[in-house]
Amino acid sequence: MEDEKFLKLQIQRFEQKIFALALWLIGGDKNKAYNIAVAGFVEALRSFSVNETEDVFLINLAGATIWT
Repeated sequence: MEDEKFLKLQIQRFEQKIFALALWLIGGDKNKAYNIAVAGFVEALRSFSVNETEDVFLINLAGATIWT
């Protein structure tokens, strides 16, 4: 349950920032940016470890978004 709470908090905290990053990377296409942001979250969540800190999660999330 703690892990689920942590993940929900991280998603709420970073969703707008990651979308903005994806939007900037794509050049303004909101639909593509949304898909890339979602893919970044999926990849970061897939590799999530219970011992991860907020900083590590954000780094993994940003990296996954950039490389998507």
